[in-house]
Order: sequence, then C-alpha cells, then structure tokens
Amino acid sequence: MKTNPEKTTLQITKRWIAALADTSMIVVLVAGLSSRESAVAAEPGSAGQAARQRLTACDDIIKVIDIAPVWPGHPVGFDLLTAGGRQYVAYYDAERQMTIASRALNSKEWDIVKLPERVGWDSHNGIKMTIDAHGHLHVVGNHHNHPLRYFRTEKAGDIQTLKRVPEMVGRDEKRISSERWWRGPNDTMLFAYRDGRSGDGRNIVNIYDPDNRRWERLLDKPLFDGRGRRNAYHSNPKLGPDGKFHMLWVWRENPNAETTHSLSYGRSPDLKQWETGAGEPYKLPLTLENSGKVADIKQRQGFSSWRLGFDFQDRPIVTYNRFDQEGNTQAYAARLEGGEWVQYQISNWDSRWEFRGRGSIGSSVRIGGVERDERHGLTVSIQHRKEGSFRWVLNEESLKPVRKLDGVEIPAAIMLLESDHPGMNVRTVRESADDGLTYVLRWETLSSNRDRPRPSSEVPKPEMLRLFKVKLE
Repeated sequence: MKTNPEKTTLQITKRWIAALADTSMIVVLVAGLSSRESAVAAEPGSAGQAARQRLTACDDIIKVIDIAPVWPGHPVGFDLLTAGGRQYVAYYDAERQMTIASRALNSKEWDIVKLPERVGWDSHNGIKMTIDAHGHLHVVGNHHNHPLRYFRTEKAGDIQTLKRVPEMVGRDEKRISSERWWRGPNDTMLFAYRDGRSGDGRNIVNIYDPDNRRWERLLDKPLFDGRGRRNAYHSNPKLGPDGKFHMLWVWRENPNAETTHSLSYGRSPDLKQWETGAGEPYKLPLTLENSGKVADIKQRQGFSSWRLGFDFQDRPIVTYNRFDQEGNTQAYAARLEGGEWVQYQISNWDSRWEFRGRGSIGSSVRIGGVERDERHGLTVSIQHRKEGSFRWVLNEESLKPVRKLDGVEIPAAIMLLESDHPGMNVRTVRESADDGLTYVLRWETLSSNRDRPRPSSEVPKPEMLRLFKVKLE
C-alpha cells in the first residue's frame, strides 16, 4: 500500500519549547524509554487551526511529511530509523495495528505494511527497529511479559517482505519485556531483553550473524539475574571516550516503582567482560550482591531517572534524582574520581515528586545526562513540572549550575497541539540526519492510564503522525 501526502516545504520563525515552559510537562516513565523520546503536554486552547497556522510562521522547519493517523488513546513507543538511503517509521495505526512505513529519502511517498500485531492498553508495548549489515530491517515490539514478537525482511530495503520469525535462539523467549537493540564492537548487532516480570527476571543478550541469518547467545549465562527475588533495569551500553562500553543499572524488588534502588555501574571492552569503576572484574551474572554501586539509594527514596555522560577529562558522570534530607526531590550527579564515586547535589528545589505505583507512570521530573558542549561547557537538561524545561551549564569542578539555557531544542511550533480533546500530549522521537539537520517524528496521545483501559467515550479521534526535518542550533 502506498500513500503520497504532498506537503509544501514550510518556512518558519525560530521558536523553542522553552516558550512552553509555563505549561504542564508529562513524561511517561517506562523501562527503556529512549533519550530520543519526549512528551510535552501543551496548554488547552492552543490546539487545532491555531497550531497549524503557527507552522507556517516559523523558519527552522525545512520539511514536513504526513504519514497516517495513529492511535491516540494512550502513549506507546514509536520508532524512527534512517539507513541505506531509506527511512523507516514504526507505529500503531488508528486501529492499534502495528505498522511499518518506509520511503526513499528523496521521496515523500510512503510504502506501508501492516503487521499481524495489535496493541492493547499497555504503554510498555512499544516498537523498536534496527538494520543488519546486509540492509535487512528487524522489528520487535508489543511485549510486556509476552512471547517473542519479531519480524525480519526477506529482501533488503523492502518492508513488503517482512515476515514473522517465531524464535531467535529458541529458549527463554516466552516472557519478553524491556527489549532493545544494541550495537557492540565492530558494529555487531545484539538483542537484549528481560526474561520474566518486574521483580522477578533475568536479562539476556543475543548476538546476530548476518551472513547466516542466525542468532546465538552472547554469553552462556544471563547478564543480570534477580534470582527470583528482584530484577535489573539497565541502560543501553554507551561507548565512552576511552573506547569501552559503559552501562548503568538499578534493581527493583517487585512491580511497585518505589522499590527501585541501588544505582550501579560497569564498563566493558566487549560486552562480555565487565568491571567496576575501580577496575575490579565482575563475575557474571550481575546480581544485587555483586553490583558496584554509584550511589547507595534505598527503596522509597524518590529515585527514578538516571543517565550517563562524561566530563572533559573523560570521567563518567551519572545524573539522577532522589529525595534530599528534607524529603524534596533533587537532581544529583556522581562522578568517578580516582576509582571512587563522589556525590554532588545539583538542584535546590522545594517540591517533591514520588515515583511510586504500578504500570506506566507519568513523571513530573526528568534529569538528562551530562553533555560536553563546545560552546557552553558541561550541560544537563531538566524537565520539571514546576521549574519548566531548560538546560543548566555546570561548573566543571563543583558541578553546580552557573547559568540556565533554553530547554528542549525542537521548534515550539511543532509542539503545539492540533487536537482540541482535553488531556492530549505531543510525543516526539528524534534522529540526526547526515546533513546536520534533525528528523522529528511527531504525534499526539492522551497521557498514560497506568496501562488500564479507558472508556471508548474518552478516546479522542486519531491525529496525524508527521515527520519533520528541522534545523537545530
């Protein structure tokens, strides 16, 4: 099926999301939420025709292409991937069906294929894509303690040849959650997932042989093992300036979010052999007992987001939020200094947000990773319901904020609601383009409902999924 929704190139004025700082902000906290993904709730009354008129008044949007109307009843992860001269979008359509769209980069015409999967009400059940060394598209999704749901093209670059693959390795594939694609040494393709539920799971990593189109285990044991009493939530491995892969993880005792604790760290040259920040080797599988802690955070201490970055001396810095001694939520940083983690409090806020309960949880506070900005120095992004969305420039020694910069860089005109339905939010996924510009995938949904159904009378009409190409400063 092909569509050709022609749209003219738009000329737009510079407007930033900081202009929306006085509106409410909601981020859905789901294990595995990518840093490319964001959600902003716009002010009621800014919707519809006014939002579309704003798009024609702004100069940082280079191109916009309609894709299709999508499911608006709850947020769930979509994906955007550009490779081999083509662009791929994964989403749930207006009828909740898993759908893949593809186009040549020099075309506005989408090739669309519907896959035999439908999402329910669980915001964990996103879709993720990757491309192997021979140009074949791989798609997984609609998992939250479900059997493997995996599709792969038979012909490189042709999504019409996507076929279900019933198994990868053929064992421990009946209760998949928190799945993600990794890239290892020499751009090897890996698939990491949790076998089991929140509070009782093991994390397994498979490696792909593109020549023989075959999967096998990267390790002969799980990478993480909760041993029937808990489970790990981990970041994606991040290739550091030292050429090693760095990763964070936490432990959770049961499905209640407030039982998350023990922020931990490891690094590896090959994703097989792991060591602590002090250089001491880990014995696999990683467990609560042998995890090298970044911060000794206990249960019910308001701990939620954690991100990894590096300073200009290549030292790892971990940012996170938790309660201070007065019970207010604060942003913290821990830096690896001489093999020891040194803690720094970044913020001095007077409000509290507690990460608790089950299901997909709307967040009032989100702390980004420290980034090395050639112009400003060390920066960290903040999304806070009360304080707004912005970036702090940090003193490189004390890690204290020295000044505030504008926040999220997507032009504000993109973030204005088109729907008039109460409670709608703008969702985005970003990806860098080869020409220095940025692709932004944008759609609108209601906020999460802790993975519970809504009455049909409360579900708005589907809104258009759009792809933008924008210039960011």
